[in-house]
Amino acid sequence: MNRSGTVAFVVWTPPRPSRDPEAPYKLAGLIIPQLIDELPLLAVVGSQIEGGIEIRDARELRVKESDRIATTAMNLRAMGAEVEEFDDGLRVDGPTRLHGARIDPHGVTSQLRNGGLR
Repeated sequence: MNRSGTVAFVVWTPPRPSRDPEAPYKLAGLIIPQLIDELPLLAVVGSQIEGGIEIRDARELRVKESDRIATTAMNLRAMGAEVEEFDDGLRVDGPTRLHGARIDPHGVTSQLRNGGLR
């Protein structure tokens, strides 16, 4: 409050890095081990955003209970998404209208089921 009794609020929004809307969001590096169980769900989310998503450094997903990278890619393709697999991750194009499909349930059913809730 200043001397005249006026209250001033300053709202500061930090600058957001500019991003090419055609380029995928990229998840890689040190954050991946913290998100290892969420990555199949993030792949579904990536199918719904402009530019899609690219997930790298997630090689551990190939050796969990099942190969979650291959299973996620196969199931997303069955639902209509375009997916490119890498040794350590995948790229999902977006936005894509997903549709119902029979999917392989090994560890990713709930994440993919959420993809059909649109």
